[in-house]
Amino acid sequence: MSIEMSLSRPLVRSIVSRRFAGSDLRSSPYYGLSGAHDYYVDDVNGDDGNDGMTPETAWASLNKIEALEADGGDLRVLVAAGTYDKIGDHIEFADITDSIMIAFEPGCTMDGTINGTTAQNPIYVDGGELIIYGNGLTIYNYNGTSGGSPNGLGYGGTATLRAYDVTVDTVNDGISGHAAGVAYLYDCTIRNGSKWCVANVDDSIMYAFRCRFEFAVFGVGSSIQSARGLQHFEDCVIVGSEAITNKIEGKNQVFIRCQLGDETNYVSPVADVNGLCSLTMTDCYINIDIEAEGGFSLTRCFGKMTARIRNTPNTFSVQDCVFVGIAKDASVLHINSDFGGACAVDFAGNIVEGSNFTSFTSAHSGYLVASGSSFADNQLYGGATWDSDLDPSLISGPITTDPLLATGSGLLMAGYVSAAGVAGFGSGDVAERAPMRELP
Repeated sequence: MSIEMSLSRPLVRSIVSRRFAGSDLRSSPYYGLSGAHDYYVDDVNGDDGNDGMTPETAWASLNKIEALEADGGDLRVLVAAGTYDKIGDHIEFADITDSIMIAFEPGCTMDGTINGTTAQNPIYVDGGELIIYGNGLTIYNYNGTSGGSPNGLGYGGTATLRAYDVTVDTVNDGISGHAAGVAYLYDCTIRNGSKWCVANVDDSIMYAFRCRFEFAVFGVGSSIQSARGLQHFEDCVIVGSEAITNKIEGKNQVFIRCQLGDETNYVSPVADVNGLCSLTMTDCYINIDIEAEGGFSLTRCFGKMTARIRNTPNTFSVQDCVFVGIAKDASVLHINSDFGGACAVDFAGNIVEGSNFTSFTSAHSGYLVASGSSFADNQLYGGATWDSDLDPSLISGPITTDPLLATGSGLLMAGYVSAAGVAGFGSGDVAERAPMRELP
């Protein structure tokens, strides 16, 4: 990324001209630059009085692209390297007829400072399909609140947004979905959202692959939030700050081979206040404090956890995980309100280190028995013990072993991060990056 962002304009021009000569898209770190384009934008050499149809007659402002939504057909736009910081440097589509692809040359920045207190979305689509090949594009400082809340990458209606290699930094809502919109993010970074890092409103959906989400040290939560739609994360890193509440809350969230939190700061998945949520984590490195009003499932995860099972009937499954301690408060797993006999806990094949493991009352234990809960094939390590109020009939099976103990690494979070032996397991930072998925 740093190499791409430091390219000078002459070198960028040289790269683009060589790619236009027929280079293989899949062999290059840049996307969308090769082949013919229908329109061009160049903040240095362009003029908004031009027709935008050749590099020599390029437009100067990004909002000139907005008129293309009514043209019909699939269109390709190339944006020259530069800093786009004028009032007219934004891209908002009400409804694209077919599909518009916008490729940014390496070295592009959209800086919203000039908008001041006026709310301005840098990129937003409300229908059709918009494809953004960022190639290192940085969207920065769109924080005006007069007239709304800017979305760094915004989508709504029935739109599909596909964004590749884009960094959104210091924007009210880093990425925000509305209505029935769907977004696909690849190799993007979303950080320092002064309102939300990620927000999905209504039934909107977001899929994120190999992305990084950093919560801000300011703002109202600066968190990940979803109303009713799906949020799906693969090979992503999600980290917070000790200065704020780092919440991840939504109806239906899936995390696969992700890092949630780090050794110092936990993040807080919230399994929905109405108990209608499904939270699933598989092969993840975790430092999490779960508020479990809805169901959750953890499989083959490693790290620190505190999970509060609250009063909504649901199923809580924790399988083949390693817990090296608590994320917050007193224990790895505890119940702090009565939920009757409807909540089932399946805690099996896990390794737990440390003295603070479970926290129940005798009444809670009775509820666990009534719901058919089970604590099977677990190993307690380094002084960890079962709560004395946990009914012995719930505990069964042989003790398992930690495959890394034999190497002498012990149950250390740092050891799992730096020495993750299986591609994709452990920290998202060390997971092997998969090839970029080609568009259909």
